[in-house]
Amino acid sequence: MPANTSARNAQEIPARLWRFSDCELDDLSLQLRVNGDPVELELKPLEVLQQLLLHAGEVVSKEALLDSVWPGLNVVDGSLATAVSKLRKALGDENVILTVPRVGYRLAVPVHSTDISAPTPWAASPALQPGDPVPGREHWRLTRRLDLSSSSEVWLAEHPKTHEQRVFKFAANDARLRGLRREIAVARFLRESIGESPAFVRVLEWNLETHPYVIESEYGGSNLTEWAQQQGGLQKIPLSTRIAVIVDVAKAVGAAHHAGVLHKDLKPANILIQSRADGTHQVKVADFGSASLVDPARLRALGITSFGLTQTGGPRSSSLTGTLMYLAPEVLSGHSPKAAADVYALGVMLYQTVVGDFRKPLAPGWEAGVDDPLLREDIADAACGDPARRVHSAAELVDRLRNLDRRRGEREEQAAAARRQQAAEKRRAQVHARVPWILLAAVLLGAAAVAFRSFRKKPILPATGVQTIAVLPFQNLGSDPKVDFLRLALPDEVATALSYVHPLSVRPLITSRKYDVPNLDLQKAGNEMGVSVVIAGHFLTEQNKLQLSYEAVDV
Repeated sequence: MPANTSARNAQEIPARLWRFSDCELDDLSLQLRVNGDPVELELKPLEVLQQLLLHAGEVVSKEALLDSVWPGLNVVDGSLATAVSKLRKALGDENVILTVPRVGYRLAVPVHSTDISAPTPWAASPALQPGDPVPGREHWRLTRRLDLSSSSEVWLAEHPKTHEQRVFKFAANDARLRGLRREIAVARFLRESIGESPAFVRVLEWNLETHPYVIESEYGGSNLTEWAQQQGGLQKIPLSTRIAVIVDVAKAVGAAHHAGVLHKDLKPANILIQSRADGTHQVKVADFGSASLVDPARLRALGITSFGLTQTGGPRSSSLTGTLMYLAPEVLSGHSPKAAADVYALGVMLYQTVVGDFRKPLAPGWEAGVDDPLLREDIADAACGDPARRVHSAAELVDRLRNLDRRRGEREEQAAAARRQQAAEKRRAQVHARVPWILLAAVLLGAAAVAFRSFRKKPILPATGVQTIAVLPFQNLGSDPKVDFLRLALPDEVATALSYVHPLSVRPLITSRKYDVPNLDLQKAGNEMGVSVVIAGHFLTEQNKLQLSYEAVDV
């Protein structure tokens, strides 16, 4: 994965009209035509085509293309492959651009060009400087640059009298103009769909007719990275405050999704935050220049000019716009961005917010940096690599984060209930293991009591007299053969216990085992064994309970 460190300034290359095969590309507007018809295509594939045209007849290496089209970014090869794939589809001929294995790409058709360079008011004007009046809006003064690229500038400006602040976004060429148009259309669409919302930056004025192209919007405060630096670092901000900010961001994104708008470039630089007088914060989602509509036809229904906003959620219009760290895996692999891709970006920002570092990527092993198991779960679900297993919506992520305390309580209750259940199961297992012996003791005591009651009804024997007892096998009245062992175990324990009682003499169980039959004549059995008392019983198991009945019969 090469690191891109340089870029060619578009102003250094003379503008040309390129003709090849049945196609032509206008450098000034970056407008591609195939068979005379304009073709709507994203900026990155067009910039790749520019580089191939500039080096017509040569093999342009992947490294050179990545360095020119994605300057300063770490970009996977799949991004370039996807851009080339879109180009081939737009050109309608797979053989116009050839792949040189393990090297790069080249154009396989003759190329002709015509110089169409012409100085524009923007190109001829001096560079903008702090203190300069805003071109076309002279009563505003530029104060500081917020962002800069090779063909666009974003400036903060202030009104000298009212000290009100505004943001002016300039575009140097027609290609960047598309982003401004898209941003205007989306801003109007959101306002018509959900009303004025403080969660989105308001677009106030624009000039799309003459250079420099510009849109004017409200100032929403510092972006998340700047705000964190102003607080002494993200980690210095209470975690609850950080999570509340992400909740506000996800809430705004959810509202945009509900209206049918995909942002497609969510990152800390596009989230603005401003402190209120009461100590709270207002969070705004900014820069919808890469956004798309799920249903562009709704623009016409609302009476909004599309400004070329024709991108939909279809597979032919998938875009690699966005910052690599926050791009969902399915987008990097060439699939069309959907709402789930924005949710993925929210998941990455949630992770960075929790660990306190917006520079930290969501790399393998990230879980070690998040102590809270619920937040680990929410990050994993929101930034899941499989979109089908990802948090279903931004609104669901809002609900999760808003209810962290309640969920912690529920999770603790569930854990306590699980511990109680485990302890109860352990006690049941212990009791189950002890049940036969507990029951045996109960039988013993009951049998002894019956025996003694029987003996008390007889005349007291001389000290030398001995009462003889036989304990017969108990009968299993149930159908569970697993407890048949109790037929002998129960009488054996009773006989053993009674053998310690004086002046009783208990016949060994081996002499009474042959009487293990139902409906036995107990007196006859006692006479045959020559005993004074016969003890017999029955047992039944039902729903983990053991029911016993027994009797002692004088012979």
